[in-house]
Amino acid sequence: IYLTTDWGIDSKWVEAAGFAYLSKKRIDTVYSDLRLVTGSDAPIMLGGIFLPPKKINSEIKRSGK
Repeated sequence: IYLTTDWGIDSKWVEAAGFAYLSKKRIDTVYSDLRLVTGSDAPIMLGGIFLPPKKINSEIKRSGK
């Protein structure tokens, strides 16, 4: 058993670090094998990357943000 500080992660940042790790795996298109955990048939890519609707993008550009 390790403490999070052994890995250089303050205990207050564990959740954020976990989401960062999963996000990095998604961006790098790394599949996760959860068959023993979820009963899925094959390794899967977790999460999704979604952009805001174009209408919102154009409104942001007009407002200068």
